[in-house]
Amino acid sequence: MDSPTGLSERKLTCVTATFNVLASGNGEALRRCLASVSRLSVPHEHLIYDGASTDGTAELLRELARTTPDVKVVSERDSGIYNALNKGVRDARGTWFHVLGADDEIVDAATMEETLAEGERRKAGLVASPAWWGKVGGRVYPVQPQLALGAMPFPHQGVLMRTELVRSLGGFVETLRLGADKNLLLSAVLANARVVCLDRPFALFGDQGVSSDGERCRQENVDFYAMHYGLSPEESLELYDRRVLPLRVAFRKLVHASPVVRRSARFYLMRGMLDLLGLLDAHGSVRVLR
Repeated sequence: MDSPTGLSERKLTCVTATFNVLASGNGEALRRCLASVSRLSVPHEHLIYDGASTDGTAELLRELARTTPDVKVVSERDSGIYNALNKGVRDARGTWFHVLGADDEIVDAATMEETLAEGERRKAGLVASPAWWGKVGGRVYPVQPQLALGAMPFPHQGVLMRTELVRSLGGFVETLRLGADKNLLLSAVLANARVVCLDRPFALFGDQGVSSDGERCRQENVDFYAMHYGLSPEESLELYDRRVLPLRVAFRKLVHASPVVRRSARFYLMRGMLDLLGLLDAHGSVRVLR
C-alpha cells in the first residue's frame, strides 16, 4: 500500500525497456527476464516500457503481466531506450533502482536480496556486483572501480542505485544513444556517492543488446569524453581504445572527494606514465621487455 506521501514500501524497482523483441529472436529471453524478477521475495515492482512494438512484443508483455505479480507494462512511442528508462526513473516507487535489459535476468534471487541488504546496512548510494556474461558459469563482467574515469566500471545488470540518487543526477542523458548508463555511473561517482563493491554476481548479462555494437560505442565515446573532460576526438579514442587518460585530467582528479575517483585517477596516472615511457603498445597492453 502506498504511503500518504505517494511513496510505497517497495524496496526495489526493476526497469526494462523493450522494442520489437520478438522480431530480434529474444522472446524466450524476455519471458525469462520477467520470471526472474517475479521470483524475488523482497517487495518490488517491475516496470516495462515498450516503444510501441509492431511485432507482437507489447501483446506478449500484456499477456505475461496478467499472470506475473508486480509487473506494469506501458507501450507507447518513445525516442529511444534512455527515454523509456527515464519514464522508469519518474515512476519508480522503490527505494532502490535497477535496470534489467530484455535479454538479461536475475539468476540468483537470494544473492540479489543479500546485495540489497548490504547496501542498506552500509548506507550506500550505489552497490556494484559482477554479472555473468552470456551464461552462468561462463565469463564474468567484473567490478572494476579503477576504470571509473574511463571505461564502464560496473555492469549495469549488477548495479543497484538509490532511486533518490538517480533522480538527483537527472536520470539518463537521452542524447547519448548507447552510453547513458555509463554516464549515470560516472556522474554518481563524481558526485561522491557512497559506492560499495561486492564480488558475487546475481544477474546474467545478455549479449544481444544494442551495447554489444562495439564500433557504435567507440564513436559515441568521442562525444562522451568531450562532455566530461573536454578531450579532443584523438584523446577520446586513446582513452577508449588504450585506457590512456591525459595526465592533466588524472592529476586534477587525485584530490577529488570520492575515494573511487582518486583510485581511478591513480590507475590512469600510472598508465599515462607508462605510455610516456613507451611501455604501452598500440592496444594499451604493457610491453614485454626482453
